[in-house]
Amino acid sequence: VDGRSPLYSEVLEKVMQYKPELVVIAAGDALMPDVDVGHYRIAGNFSAMFRRYKVKTMGVGKFVVAHPELFAKDYDAWVTGPCMYGFVDAVEAVLVGKLGRHETQLSGRLRCLPKFDRLVPVEQDDSYVFSSYGCPYQCDFCYRHKIYAGRHALIPPEVFAEDVSRRKKTNLTIRDGTIATDASRILDLADAVRKFNLTDRRFACDIRADLITDEMLSAFKELGVFRLKMGLETLDDQALAKMKKLESADTISEKMYKVKEAGFKLSVYMIIGAGYADRKAWEHTISFLRGLKPDGVVINTAAYLDFDDPLAKYDSHFSPVSARRYGVEMDLLWQLLKLQDELANPTIDVIR
Repeated sequence: VDGRSPLYSEVLEKVMQYKPELVVIAAGDALMPDVDVGHYRIAGNFSAMFRRYKVKTMGVGKFVVAHPELFAKDYDAWVTGPCMYGFVDAVEAVLVGKLGRHETQLSGRLRCLPKFDRLVPVEQDDSYVFSSYGCPYQCDFCYRHKIYAGRHALIPPEVFAEDVSRRKKTNLTIRDGTIATDASRILDLADAVRKFNLTDRRFACDIRADLITDEMLSAFKELGVFRLKMGLETLDDQALAKMKKLESADTISEKMYKVKEAGFKLSVYMIIGAGYADRKAWEHTISFLRGLKPDGVVINTAAYLDFDDPLAKYDSHFSPVSARRYGVEMDLLWQLLKLQDELANPTIDVIR
């Protein structure tokens, strides 16, 4: 995080062999569930290195988009909308000298398929597919609604199915924040998958507990979904209200049992810290999970979003430092991490 790792120069060397004019850096956020898109401080360190070699840099990612006043200064150019349509135009504009802020849009052009033929190394395959972008919900701990302005843009079912057809893997993760809000959308995806003769494909996806109905579960089986990932967060109504989760503890617990009884694998996500819940709520949640016996549990520590705090940059999604500053007792944190190990945790391996 402080820029002293020898891995920086190693990565710099690998990138510079392509003699780039511009490097786009995913200044993501290691504090959110999307941990694979890069830490914003590390991204800023990389940007400084490339700029010393007269290479332009463009920053993308959650914090750069949501807080350009804090992080845009690390780059020659940055985007302040979702990094989708209009992004290539922004890159081309930077190459001809139009630096600074570029606004991208979540437009209706959702028929574009990702291309893999120019990736390095070549012939890569990806187990992630998307059927939508954005999210219609406003949960307090998530940045997705800040990036997409609360919009939930649906990819046409036939485009989704065509994308699935190009993957070599049969077990795929639908990476949407929330795959759908009604069963009819899932059935449309299932129809498209059948038309492409992809009935051997199996999917894992995220869904909210309050959207689970008999019709929704039946539709998931039609699509070939075998694992559902759900945010439990914590089983305390006051905490859920602070999170703006719009779900009750009773609904969450009832629907999670319903998913298990219907024969699906169930992965559960939780968030500690941020003053959302107290120890009593977490002990109740631990007891519930031991009874539920899900097929995977992931513990996340809430991001410590005081950017003036010099320790904030060391936060991660499992940070004891962050937990301690939120007043989470260390013995409770270790209980939760032990629970994560106790309950099989294959959430990133959809084959298991």
